[in-house]
Amino acid sequence: MDYVARATLPEIATGPVEIALPAPATQSRETRVSKEAPVVLAPPVILAKPERSAPGAETKVFVARARAFMAQGDMTTARLFLERASNLGDAQATYLLAQTYDPVVLSRWKVLGVSPDVDKARALYSEAAAAGFADATNRLSEFNRN
Repeated sequence: MDYVARATLPEIATGPVEIALPAPATQSRETRVSKEAPVVLAPPVILAKPERSAPGAETKVFVARARAFMAQGDMTTARLFLERASNLGDAQATYLLAQTYDPVVLSRWKVLGVSPDVDKARALYSEAAAAGFADATNRLSEFNRN
């Protein structure tokens, strides 16, 4: 059965215009979704952190940009670049990122307006030390003494 729509289009026609539209398709048994259909979820995707390796050209650029922002006192932007380099496996970037959260280092650098995070600094120093970054090992031992 076709449906008929009626419209008046004074600019085009002088009277009503009939337009035949096809009847809406009915759902076949195959296209209907049963309420009892099982829901299948895909297994979660677990992203492993990359193994630490020698820093590549990309991480060196990130670290250089971060150092420039650190010199200007912009720790927030520096952290963004250091996080990217750290995620690419650069142990030095992880160490520098830890420094941007270390309250002693921030005080020494006379940085204002940036919140230190002792737990995050400790975790990042540990990560850099585990990657073999000697300065991180030294700072972590000082950190744990206090």
